[in-house]
Amino acid sequence: MRERVLAYCPALLDIAESMVGQRLLAGEDGSTRLLQPAIYCASVAGWLRAREVLAEDSPAAFAGHSLGEVTALAAAGAMSFEDGVRLVVERGVLMERAAAAGRAGGMLATLGADAEFVAGLAQRLGLTLATDNAPGEMVLAGDLQALREAGAEVTGAGAKAVLLPIQGAFHSAAMESITGPFERAVRKIRPVRPQVPVFSGLTSRPFADIAAGLAASLTGPVRWRQTLAELRAFGARRFIDTGPGHVLAGLVRRTLPEVTALAVDEADGAWPEQWAHPSREKAARS
Repeated sequence: MRERVLAYCPALLDIAESMVGQRLLAGEDGSTRLLQPAIYCASVAGWLRAREVLAEDSPAAFAGHSLGEVTALAAAGAMSFEDGVRLVVERGVLMERAAAAGRAGGMLATLGADAEFVAGLAQRLGLTLATDNAPGEMVLAGDLQALREAGAEVTGAGAKAVLLPIQGAFHSAAMESITGPFERAVRKIRPVRPQVPVFSGLTSRPFADIAAGLAASLTGPVRWRQTLAELRAFGARRFIDTGPGHVLAGLVRRTLPEVTALAVDEADGAWPEQWAHPSREKAARS
């Protein structure tokens, strides 16, 4: 990842490292303050790599999963990549601060469990449904002890539960104290109307007020499954995952088996013919 960032957007890495005060993309310790700018830089580099291959076939829409919304907005022209990295650094600092100020919180991924069962579990244990990623994959956020109880019940029901290595209950009320400061930070960079629609993971609709939307997403759930359905209804048939790894491409395939999804990390240097010489059909970045 670091090599790709240095090849495609070294200035972003310079800005991020100067702001956080240390080297990034070098085995981060799990701190969201460090991970967020590292992931942003890697995602921007992935997008710039993909844009080379797509040539003149510009995406018809963009979307981002949580932090990825900033990348999507920058790629769509709503803000510069440089403003985006400054915003992401601020986001990481604020979220780490909010996590440290409250009770010990975390996030639990549930795999293969019924959606109604997980929602009922969250309500009964005082947890928040933080993300709805794909059919059978939801993430809960909240108090660590309650998450452990939820995990035991999910496992007892024959599904899988994984406590994520995340230091905070993100996309929950635990982040309420930072929504105001973050919205002000977004307004300070004065984002503009993007060149193409950027779908919000919170509303599953194109962003209207970018600052308010990004701030609301700190406490609101990521409705990724619903957002993918809206992109499909919009006309998207091809999806490109530009982030590190290929998790989002996998979520697209599980949610929309009739479309084509490709991750830059899966195809780097070996893009299928239909991607290397794309037609004019609509594409969406996931």
